[in-house]
Amino acid sequence: MHVKRLKNVDFKNTPVDKLTQADIEIIASRYNRGLELSKENIKKDTSYGRSIYKHQKEINNALN
Repeated sequence: MHVKRLKNVDFKNTPVDKLTQADIEIIASRYNRGLELSKENIKKDTSYGRSIYKHQKEINNALN
């Protein structure tokens, strides 16, 4: 799944340069856990997103 599509699930109107660390962790966690879960359910476990955040530069490039 394309990262831009995942961003648009929860942060459609947020410019990439305005995404916070927590936002990026949610996007990355959604990549791992799927589109069908609510944002609240994604927030319950963002361990994957936290581990991916160290690659923030690559994630931002994929979002643009």
